Amino acid sequence: MDNQVNGGKTWQVPGTLHWEQCTYFCKMEKGHEVKGGQGGQTQNQGVDPGGFAALYKSEKAELTGTSPGLRQRETHDDLIFVYTPDGGEKQRCLYGEVPRFSVAKPIRDGYLFMGYFATLEGGREEIEYDCTGRPMREYLHTKDVALHAKFVRSSDFKPTGVSVNGVDAAFEYGPGWEYSPGTRTITLMTRGDKSIENEFAISGSNVVGTVRQIVLKGNGTVRLSDLTLVSPETETQGLPNGEGVLQIAGGLTNAVVELVGSNTLARTRGAGSGLVCGGTVTVREAAGSSGGILVAAGAGTSPGIGVTDRLTVEDGQVLAYGGADGGFGLSGGARYRQTGGTVLLSGGDKNDLDGGAATVTGGSLCLAHRTRSHSPTDGANVLYCIRTAVPESPGDDVRVVVSNAVGATGYGTQGIYPIDGRIYLWRPNGYYEFDVDGARAFATVKNADT
Repeated sequence: MDNQVNGGKTWQVPGTLHWEQCTYFCKMEKGHEVKGGQGGQTQNQGVDPGGFAALYKSEKAELTGTSPGLRQRETHDDLIFVYTPDGGEKQRCLYGEVPRFSVAKPIRDGYLFMGYFATLEGGREEIEYDCTGRPMREYLHTKDVALHAKFVRSSDFKPTGVSVNGVDAAFEYGPGWEYSPGTRTITLMTRGDKSIENEFAISGSNVVGTVRQIVLKGNGTVRLSDLTLVSPETETQGLPNGEGVLQIAGGLTNAVVELVGSNTLARTRGAGSGLVCGGTVTVREAAGSSGGILVAAGAGTSPGIGVTDRLTVEDGQVLAYGGADGGFGLSGGARYRQTGGTVLLSGGDKNDLDGGAATVTGGSLCLAHRTRSHSPTDGANVLYCIRTAVPESPGDDVRVVVSNAVGATGYGTQGIYPIDGRIYLWRPNGYYEFDVDGARAFATVKNADT
């Protein structure tokens, strides 16, 4: 059905929505009507829930309805929309904003919908709704813009194999993220960058020529879910030296990396790391998950994990391997803290742990070659490693229960898994007893690892 609004048109067919010239729109519910445009003609009177009516910003509109939130007639200048979400509370979105609900996706045979774009001054385009119909931001531009749909021929669409919040990166845009095919980088931008998202679930596996890096530029959560990003040996141009496959921007204060399943971030060329923590980063298993693993591998002289600000491991399994030409397992030890979980650090041909004394108050920390520039501390005392065999170990993918500790009050025991049949606890000088899967273990620490 065609609806005339001051010369603009909307085309509405079941399951689709497309507009070319109308600047703004209203979400309708059954029983409502919107009047606007020259002559005050009625638009979309009595449409089914989820219908839309388009209005120009300059129009004076009247809206009436029968739902609890719209019992009386209202007149508004510069109205974009008035609607009643679940619960009947009336919401009004003024000029320069956009409603935070999804719009319908247009359908075109043989093509994939890429999103709704706004044409700005100078002809520049900017996406407003992604390929699923979700709004990209909490606001629309404050100048009149026209929205138009963009499509790509299905036969020309080449998936990357890596998805963000369920959308393949080849679509290039989603709420809070974008993918650049030129640099093959996914950039995540959270609410501080005007996005409406601050959680990103990333999954899949890259292939030659696709995604090679993820950059987090705002505080938020990156959930790695069975993700594999490995820079291939055949790449003619790798990432810049010193950068990570997962790069956390500096200055962030609340960045979280959550683990689901098995995840690998690896550099194979140049000098760079699997994970670089430029801000304050926390690694943990995702809620409801078990056995989440991150393998971070560096190349050349780079560490598996580089910490330039602050990294805390709370839970999950983290395995970091330095580059073969002298990379540390983890660099920036003085900025590393472990309160639980299982961590393996393996240097290429140098220290497993380098860059100052780490703080360990829980978990299992295995230094593959037993080498470090400084011994960890608990904040007050120098720590040494207690290596304890797990009785009848069922395998490295089953959690170990450490309990009934004597002399280790407050030591975190969540997320401990065996590494080659052992666990690795860190305590200061003293005598200790504890149960490992029900078997009593004893250790005396005296200025050396046991």
